Amino acid sequence: QEYQTGVKNKTLNPEWENESKDFLVDHPNLQVVSFAVYDKDMVTDDFLGEATIAVSDAINKCIRSDGDFADIWLHLKDEVEVCAELGSRLLVRAMWRPLTRDCAEDLPADFGANSGSATCVLFVGVYNVSGMPEVGDGGSYWLEVSTGKDDMQVTRRVKPELKGVVDAYQSAKAEKIRKLHRAGVARDVIADVLEVTVQSVSDCIDDGDGDPRGFVTATWEQPFTFFLKEPHHTELWVRVMSDVDPLACGDSELSPTSSSGSRSPSRRFSGHVGLGRSSKQEFCVGEIGFNVINLLDEDKWRRQWSTAVDVPGCPKASLSTKMSLYKMTELDRQRCDSSWEECDEEG
Repeated sequence: QEYQTGVKNKTLNPEWENESKDFLVDHPNLQVVSFAVYDKDMVTDDFLGEATIAVSDAINKCIRSDGDFADIWLHLKDEVEVCAELGSRLLVRAMWRPLTRDCAEDLPADFGANSGSATCVLFVGVYNVSGMPEVGDGGSYWLEVSTGKDDMQVTRRVKPELKGVVDAYQSAKAEKIRKLHRAGVARDVIADVLEVTVQSVSDCIDDGDGDPRGFVTATWEQPFTFFLKEPHHTELWVRVMSDVDPLACGDSELSPTSSSGSRSPSRRFSGHVGLGRSSKQEFCVGEIGFNVINLLDEDKWRRQWSTAVDVPGCPKASLSTKMSLYKMTELDRQRCDSSWEECDEEG
């Protein structure tokens, strides 16, 4: 978790009155907050000094302050002790906000509208996407997870694992497809039984040759955290991306999009085929959207679950994930005064 302030020009006593950053605290007894001060230059930024404070110390100061926050003076340090000679100090303002789970009915529709900072924390754990089309030896899948234009987070790119079909059995499976077709079995039923794409079934039947394409699974097991201001008016989007077009067979090829890669979805909250190809040859294979406020009510979001991704020819395509939405609360000093660690379960 990092944050960089803006640059204050022509001053030896810079002030950042309206800049703040939310940080998630997992282990308050182990985590520290570090500050580094630089002199902005045309070529390189010159290091001036640094300071640190333990998260536990910052929480204690918040609990013992008179207001909602604590102003903390930190002495800057550097290797040649110039900061010590000059008495250089950094003033920071800290606020400790425990987390809780409240039902959506307890939050008014305008909750967070007048807040100057985040009011909720959204946790998203991405496990995998399965039942997806193959992308070839050099292809990979990744996910774009976002709640808006400026807060997109991206998984690492992974080479998917082939499920169900291996090269040694491709020809035999193609022959099974043709036999089932001659017996009058529908193409979508053949694809479901043999765990191949509908497009592969059509290729084998219509062209008389070609090997059926199997389904693959891409696994990440990667967490994401989003700080939200207005949960009632926030949507979470998960986009399945690839560096090759996995649907480039027959009529299933992805349609071009704008150069920015952004687009207006044709169906909301159901998962649908992406329409975009960027200049970097990145393809949106599928997309799913969720109303964030609903995550407060549904127990299923708190455990791993799967939801369908609408990808042509892949009837079993699905996303496996886990989500939790927490509301930031005001500090309860009466509860935390004797020992702030009591708040650790919710913080």
